[in-house]
Amino acid sequence: MSFALFDSDDPHVISLSVHDVISLASESTARPTTPAFARARLGQEVHSRYQKETAGRPGFRKEVAVSHETSIRGFTLKIDGRIDVVIERPEGTIIEEIKSVFLTAAEMSGLASGELSGWADQVRLYRWMWRMCGRGDADATLVLVSLLDGTSRIIPIAESGADLDRHICALLDRVIRKIEASLETATRRRSLAARLRFPFPDYRLRQDDLAKTIQSTARTGGTLIVEAPTGLGKTAASLWGSLASALVQNCKVFFVTAKGTQQKMALETVAKIREVSGLESEDPLRIVQIRAKEKMCLNDTVICDPEFCPYLKNYGERMAELDFPAKLLEHGVITGDLLLDKGHEHTLCPFEMSLDLAWESEAVVCDYNYAFDPGVMLAELADPDLAARSILIVDEAHALPARARGYRSPVLAASELEQLATNILSPRPEEPVRQGRLKRGADRAPGLFDSPLDRLVQSSAARELSASLMSLARLVRDPESCGVEDPGNRGNYIARPEADTFQTVMRQIEQTFLSYLVERKRQTVVRPHDPAVDAFAMASKFVRTLADAGNETRALWTPDSGGQISLYCLDASRFLSGRWDSVAASVLMSGTLSPMDYFREILGLPETAETIQLPSPFPSGNLTVEVDANLSTAWRDRSRTLPEIGRRLREFLARPGNRVVYAPSFDYLASLHDATGPIPDKRFLFQTERMDDASRERFLRDLAARSGDIVLWAVLGGIFAEGVDLPGEHLVGAAIIGPGLPKPGPEQELEKSYWEEKSPGSGFEHAYLYPGMIRVIQSAGRLIRSETDKGELLLIDRRFGQRNYRRLFPSWWEAGGPGPEPE
Repeated sequence: MSFALFDSDDPHVISLSVHDVISLASESTARPTTPAFARARLGQEVHSRYQKETAGRPGFRKEVAVSHETSIRGFTLKIDGRIDVVIERPEGTIIEEIKSVFLTAAEMSGLASGELSGWADQVRLYRWMWRMCGRGDADATLVLVSLLDGTSRIIPIAESGADLDRHICALLDRVIRKIEASLETATRRRSLAARLRFPFPDYRLRQDDLAKTIQSTARTGGTLIVEAPTGLGKTAASLWGSLASALVQNCKVFFVTAKGTQQKMALETVAKIREVSGLESEDPLRIVQIRAKEKMCLNDTVICDPEFCPYLKNYGERMAELDFPAKLLEHGVITGDLLLDKGHEHTLCPFEMSLDLAWESEAVVCDYNYAFDPGVMLAELADPDLAARSILIVDEAHALPARARGYRSPVLAASELEQLATNILSPRPEEPVRQGRLKRGADRAPGLFDSPLDRLVQSSAARELSASLMSLARLVRDPESCGVEDPGNRGNYIARPEADTFQTVMRQIEQTFLSYLVERKRQTVVRPHDPAVDAFAMASKFVRTLADAGNETRALWTPDSGGQISLYCLDASRFLSGRWDSVAASVLMSGTLSPMDYFREILGLPETAETIQLPSPFPSGNLTVEVDANLSTAWRDRSRTLPEIGRRLREFLARPGNRVVYAPSFDYLASLHDATGPIPDKRFLFQTERMDDASRERFLRDLAARSGDIVLWAVLGGIFAEGVDLPGEHLVGAAIIGPGLPKPGPEQELEKSYWEEKSPGSGFEHAYLYPGMIRVIQSAGRLIRSETDKGELLLIDRRFGQRNYRRLFPSWWEAGGPGPEPE
């Protein structure tokens, strides 16, 4: 059970819902999950339909609130709930709890009592609370309603008053035992906090002040913005400071990163904290890594269905048999690699294990997605009560605004929708499908060679869903329906789609999609890559985003792909501000958060946010900065200046030691590589556009091996420019060619116009200048990683000599070369 459930000043006074009580009374330790939209909607419809159909009964009431306070073993439990149906008649009261099931009438009649125990306990608890509130006794009934055929099964839950009291007493006793265990763990956490030691014997300059400030923020709440150069030790300071406070307050730390490469350092830091603090395997300071599902999949293809994936089949039962997650938590630091090994050994899904273990741990390290993307957000951060017990550390926070904008920038293409709609009715030959056995009887469709899949794709539900998706495709294909004036045959056009128009079609898709799911279950067909699910997810994300869009969102339509409409979130600050409000404390840190006013605005930070800007802790002489502002890398000048830049690079790269060249694009990087030519005694490594993790790790190992000098050719903002550690002799020189401005395009121009409207004169800075220079400074940060590191930085472009660019150089750079141009 998560410690985040308890937020009372008095831990012996616990407020719980009826659902909480039943969950805690269960022997399962599974984490809470957010129900899928479609399944939740089906359940809501069943409840509403049953209540409406039975509302004519005398004494009928629905959604009746009930609450009760009881004391047990020194605890006070305040329990509240809402009964689906209460029938109050002179001859007696009936309490009904409605549950929707994907079962036929025959299957419902064959349900074993063990399969109903949780639901039956819920009805018992309502009956007991009704009586304890002084409302008299009542009959308790569990109502199962089939989503497949609409039939229902009425199951009386009948016990004598004494038997009911004994049953509820045992149920609440199990709840109290879990609460006691949770409070015991909380006590152990608090005592553990005093034993925590900083992971290194000595602080770097100003690192101790930073750690203590982060500890204070985590303890008192609020938001802290930390700009400190690479090498100061932000990861160690933030994790030690936040964990020291989180353990005392019974909170959880979420360390979120922009790239997977940044997660290794967080895991190593917690491992070091455990080591220097002398912690044992049972001590409750555990960190779990959550990687992307695709990177954690052991199946041949990512098919998250127990029918197709042996690692998911009977997952919960086998986790319980092996006493997971308790055994895995004893490792203290639970990496993705460890979970892959254990998953392979025990045929268990590593991704599901990471989510289960994260629920029980004290710290989690994961990608931004799990904290900021509404589609995949972790349950603990999506639930307001649990989020309020969370401390959020955002690493490389300069990268967050672009990622947050991307979460709210969906695309709908008419051709893709049409293809999915067609595939619903005409499955691809290679589509993996599992079908139930054919049944003889009246409900079997005629035909000698029919199958459950045939019956599904020929059903009215499938045809209606396909037709509703085609309606949406026609809407997207039609520029007038998308609010486009005077469209042409090519290019991008400003669109003004009406949310109501799209929502009308989406409501039709929702209804037909739910009917399709019911029919798919009725025919016992499993389609793990179901085109209906893909289409529904795509359409619903677009329509939800459009409905929630404000002035920060623009739309573009193009005739490409048979008609395509894209939403562009140009400013995610409105959404990010809600994240900072939801958590107990947040720390945003990066070596590049200047200009601070710019980042405060685009990150949606509260006015009360505290700011720390720290200079480099290392001697300024350790970094030599040379600026060559005589050469232009602007697109129109590249062919003319390429030979001279190649000569300049040959001179720089021929110096001893490993060196790197950063360019703004792969095409330009290739041209620079060719213009430079081979260099004696130097080996070249070239970053490619689709580089996998293994290739990236091989390059980093080569740089660290010291088996001969290497030149790495890489792109600004790429996997070798941020989030990698290249200390000492791993890298001694970096040449940055151009300021890395984003390539002009429709989205960048929309962003420029948006900020120009908000603040005249700031459009170019927001859309081009700041993003480009952030890439430059991040890339340069690979050079100096420790007190003994020394490096040479070469900047080539005439704009690096202009005041508007040069003012963005970090204060600890002592740039040589031409001075600023007069303005």
